Amino acid sequence: MLYGFIATNAMFYTWSVMQNNVQYAAMMMATGQVTSFSTSGLSCGSSLTSTQVEYYACSGLPPWTTYTAKATETCSVPNVSVSLTTNASTAGLADIYLLFSGKTLTAQSTAMKQGNCP
Repeated sequence: MLYGFIATNAMFYTWSVMQNNVQYAAMMMATGQVTSFSTSGLSCGSSLTSTQVEYYACSGLPPWTTYTAKATETCSVPNVSVSLTTNASTAGLADIYLLFSGKTLTAQSTAMKQGNCP
């Protein structure tokens, strides 16, 4: 049971950090402070630069799992959206009873675009 509590706690901690990061990245993108992004989704890693929205979505995440960041901008309804996904089983550190197996942990944030769309 102790390992179950640790695994669940690690998963919720990971999701909480993911949610904070996507909210910050969406606000950076919505205010025009960062304009470079990839709509196809990028793996979080050291290759990202501070001029990319994904860099802010990926910074400070727990290192025990891998993440995919994706950003979109819609000009018809001026908004931006940033999402992070990861495998729930690895986010939970130790999935002993396979409770999180095959599941995806997702955090997403949408913000109204301020200023003009490109």
